[in-house]
Formats: sequence, C-alpha cells, structure tokens
Amino acid sequence: MKEGLSYQAVLHAVQEPVLVIDRQLQIVAANEAAQKAFGKGPAPLTGCPCHQATHGLIEPCSESGLHCPVIEVFETGRLVRVVHRHRRPDGRIVWEEILASPLRNEQGEIAAVVEELRDLTDILRHRSLVKE
Repeated sequence: MKEGLSYQAVLHAVQEPVLVIDRQLQIVAANEAAQKAFGKGPAPLTGCPCHQATHGLIEPCSESGLHCPVIEVFETGRLVRVVHRHRRPDGRIVWEEILASPLRNEQGEIAAVVEELRDLTDILRHRSLVKE
C-alpha cells in the first residue's frame, strides 16, 4: 500500500458500516461508520456479539428464526447477500442490505467474515409510495 496509507485508514474511510466477525459471532473490527450506526456511546463494538449490535438480540440470529449470513459464509465459503431489519441503539428500525464475504488466512481457511451494510430504508419507503 502507498506510503502514508494503511488498511485501517481505508476501512475507516468507507462511509457504509463494515464489520469483521469471527466464528464465535463476535465483532473483531468495525469501521467508524459501523461504530456510529451500532455503537452505544464510546464503548467499542469489538468483542460485542454481532446479533446484539445489529438486532439487539441476546441469542444468535439463527436461533431467533432469522437467516444468518455470517454462518452461511462460514459453512459455504461463498459471498452471501441478504436484507435484514436492524434496530439502532436509539430504537430506530432500518432495513439493510448485507454483503457478507469470507476473509481467508494464509492457509486459505475462512478466518472471519466481512459484512458491508447498506441502509435501504429510504429506498424501500420510496418504492412503496410509487404506484407502477
């Protein structure tokens, strides 16, 4: 990478929330957009279960009847795209497209999953108002 730039700087420059999640469904890294969207005050998201941060759930999404893209990526090794209803710390509900991708180590094993989240709430709200 060019001098003066780091992967952390690139991660934090991305305007959409990005989470890195391990096999225990714990957030191991989060960019500033994710911290702003899902964080509760200054406490970092790292170490927090992803289902607690994004859904406000105590148990994993899959145990609550939701499709978990992180588990699917770990099981299949393939990219997964889904739309989930998420709850922000202020109680606001948003609909987000999640693009979950495998993050592989040097041995080619999936070490973590990278989730990119895009808020679709306004787009979906607008579409429901448009008559075609």
